Amino acid sequence: MYGAEKAVASAVEHCSKEEQGFVYDIIRQNFLVGNTGSMTEEERQANISLGMKKAEYAAENFIPEDSRLPFLVAMESIAKLASAGLADIIVIMVYG
Repeated sequence: MYGAEKAVASAVEHCSKEEQGFVYDIIRQNFLVGNTGSMTEEERQANISLGMKKAEYAAENFIPEDSRLPFLVAMESIAKLASAGLADIIVIMVYG
């Protein structure tokens, strides 16, 4: 997981603060949703899927070309862990 976090950080390193915020908001709002108890499993999976669509948008619009593939692979890894219900582990790994 550390590799995924490092790839994301590297990909957004030269982006604006707004673009960096957009990417980290994807992780917080779509992958690491704090209160999933009020969501159905279908809603949770749809939210994760939406996060990947946002990540694809970021990759196409402001992630440097040489970082796009590692960025998308990293975001997909985080999404897969979130999809498997491992959000607590992700929070600890990404945010300490």
